[in-house]
Amino acid sequence: MYIFTDGIDFDCPVCKIEASADRASDVHAVKCNQSTEYYVICPNCGTKVKIKPEAIPAHIKPYIKVEGCGIMTYHD
Repeated sequence: MYIFTDGIDFDCPVCKIEASADRASDVHAVKCNQSTEYYVICPNCGTKVKIKPEAIPAHIKPYIKVEGCGIMTYHD
């Protein structure tokens, strides 16, 4: 488990809470058709919230586990 001091702050569009993804394991990724989609899961309601790759600190990216192609449903 890797704990970082600066994570990714996000707002859940469903339950309207503010949360933070502070660990690489908090960020999920799916690679499909040469494109990688990143998302975090709201700790309150379980909604997948899409995040931009630019929002992920560079020191976290190497530790993110990237899954294979799959169907994703998330909220922008």
